[in-house]
Amino acid sequence: MLMYKALDHKGLDAPKDTQWCLPNEKGVKWMPAVSDEFISASFGWEVHTPISLATHLDDVIWEVEVDDEIRVDPETSGLYSRRCRLLRQLEEWNEVTRANFCADCARRIVGLATNPEFAEATIDREMIMWKRDGEDTYSQPPFISLEDALDSVFDIPDDAPESELAMPWADVSISAAWRSHARWAATAALYSIWASGGDRDAETNYQASRLAHYVPEIANAPAAPH
Repeated sequence: MLMYKALDHKGLDAPKDTQWCLPNEKGVKWMPAVSDEFISASFGWEVHTPISLATHLDDVIWEVEVDDEIRVDPETSGLYSRRCRLLRQLEEWNEVTRANFCADCARRIVGLATNPEFAEATIDREMIMWKRDGEDTYSQPPFISLEDALDSVFDIPDDAPESELAMPWADVSISAAWRSHARWAATAALYSIWASGGDRDAETNYQASRLAHYVPEIANAPAAPH
């Protein structure tokens, strides 16, 4: 079965701090097999369909061959394989398509942001692509840094109404879009829409459709197991 995985350029799954074996001139190497007894996110190799991939993106998207059944973590709904390997990189996912995908996600919640006018300027596609200075480091966006935006979310009390999270999560998505950080641009947009009472499932499908638009090869990926 073919699935998908997003990693940084060195093959690291940053959120899980897991290094994957990248294909090289010697061929394609299988990841070490995990015990058949794994049932949670602590074990197994996480893989994705386009629906789940949209909120787990990184620098590179890989096509993954799965050599066993895919299991669903009962707590997180994550998809895990006992044994799999990276087959090939999907070249259509690059700096340009990543920036466009981020802008698509963030633009959906721009009206929920702290300052919609600045937010709109921040996620303009041309601005996103023209944001590096001479030292190849990110310039400061005309909005708010991603770190400050995340701090604003985590500073909100746990017992606060869900609606109070809509604005700070929107700020996170927009700031992430400026930095072409696709994982946060998509995930934060979903959280913002959910907090504002919107249809999170519909937005998940929208994000998956935009990803498939920019990377058509994944449009016909298998459905997630239930």
